Amino acid sequence: MFVYLIGASAFIFMAVLAYGGITGRVKLDKGCCCPSDPSKDLRMRD
Repeated sequence: MFVYLIGASAFIFMAVLAYGGITGRVKLDKGCCCPSDPSKDLRMRD
């Protein structure tokens, strides 16, 4: 019974991610929230 609960939870999570991807609410990005170029991000300058 516990295995089915974990499986159903994982399935629901994947279904919500798929729905968000289809509707445009979930987007894959570069994986970083700030630019890595010091000329564009003043916090990275010396």
